[in-house]
Amino acid sequence: MNAIATSVDDSFQRMRDKLDAEKLRPHHAMDPYFYRSHLVHEQELEHLIFKSWIYALHASEIPTAGDYQLVEIGEDSIIVARTETGDIRAMHNICRHRGARVCEELSGNRKTYVCPYHGWVYNVDGSLKAARETHVMPDFDAAAHGLKPVKCVTYMGLVFINCDPNAGDLVASLENIRDPLGAYDLEQAKVAHRKTYRVEANWKLAIENYLECYHCATSHRAYAKMHTLKDLDEKSAPVVAKMLENADEITGIPGISKTHTEIYLDAPSFGACAHTMRYGLFEGYV
Repeated sequence: MNAIATSVDDSFQRMRDKLDAEKLRPHHAMDPYFYRSHLVHEQELEHLIFKSWIYALHASEIPTAGDYQLVEIGEDSIIVARTETGDIRAMHNICRHRGARVCEELSGNRKTYVCPYHGWVYNVDGSLKAARETHVMPDFDAAAHGLKPVKCVTYMGLVFINCDPNAGDLVASLENIRDPLGAYDLEQAKVAHRKTYRVEANWKLAIENYLECYHCATSHRAYAKMHTLKDLDEKSAPVVAKMLENADEITGIPGISKTHTEIYLDAPSFGACAHTMRYGLFEGYV
């Protein structure tokens, strides 16, 4: 009988046993355990999600000093804000005193963040501005009690964050795809619409669905004809070749004709991966 993992009957030993069993059955879908285990999810958050560079927003979404957006990662809340100097910074949305959130609205403009519990006040860059009654503690160092910073990188207008204070260099990876990214003038882009919705599934299921297009012919026939051809490579090759033939000249961007770049094992550090892919579409399809 197969039992669904719960926080009551789960354990590291059970997880190790399940992993060992997976190694004996390659090329099969993973055991449902890995999609239902609370323990597995906690480990994934700690060792994968919180140590990876994650796209947060476009710089145009916080154009003015004091503008901010909240980004939720797991159960953590991150403030991404434009400071008075024009820089974009990210910080944990947790008061350094007793852990209350200092900001609840998902976006807006503020001159300060005020903890609703004991009234500690933080500047938009995360530094501590005021804390009641701390003058009675001669050794209290206000400079050491700002909101905990989150690593933040802005590249071509795209803002990425990483919760790991020891996160490696993402820009080194992105520089390898500068040419194809440059075709879209992303730094001058604007966000036309943003929609956030919760998927009632384990995050791996959503990623797995995205990474395979075996389902495209049946599920997305109206989306892109390139995905619904029976003989994909044979019939799409001429379209892709035509797209690439004069791509460098038409766009004025040397190297834009390169269709595919993957930076995974060669990334400078864990979580600093980059991937770009371009392909042609048949006329009349988007």
